[in-house]
Amino acid sequence: SEPGMDMAARTAEIVFSLASNIERNRAFYENVKSRMPAYGRDADDLKIMPGIVLNVGETVAEAKAKVDYLIDKMHPDVG
Repeated sequence: SEPGMDMAARTAEIVFSLASNIERNRAFYENVKSRMPAYGRDADDLKIMPGIVLNVGETVAEAKAKVDYLIDKMHPDVG
């Protein structure tokens, strides 16, 4: 979210990126880092780490069902 990226640029030392592909991860990285000078911070003061989410099940269908369940229960403000 925009407020989350601003908060990271203003205060964070480390954040995790959970974007679904390398292009989105790069865009997130550049977006957050580019906000930092506005808060008097150097871009090297923040580390952005790739986040990994594993969804497992006895079968692929079971794993996908777990993902669907989690997405269904996620509050829109944090999704």
